[in-house]
Amino acid sequence: MRFGVENACLLATRFAANSCDVILLDFIWSYTIDLYREWLSPHKPKIVLLMPSLDEILRRNQGRGWLPAHEVEMLYAEMQNFTDFDEKIDNSTIPVEELARRLASVMDKVNG
Repeated sequence: MRFGVENACLLATRFAANSCDVILLDFIWSYTIDLYREWLSPHKPKIVLLMPSLDEILRRNQGRGWLPAHEVEMLYAEMQNFTDFDEKIDNSTIPVEELARRLASVMDKVNG
């Protein structure tokens, strides 16, 4: 995971150096947050936790077939205790366009 985070940060830094807005999507853990914050510190990253309801996550996962339900529930329970983020958005029911607007608003605050 460290290698993946490092590569994502390298790419993000290169895009930012070329005046591009950057959004990284990742399933994060406490130790990866520390890496992102350290390696991207010159860019003042904002961590936005997209956290739909458990029912919605189970529904989405069923359609994708990625993980057994008990693993989804275990990961969800762990993420409920996660606090190292700047903003949390429940994206259970909001349309993708609204989510994009909210994320753009976060980026506008960063870019000031």
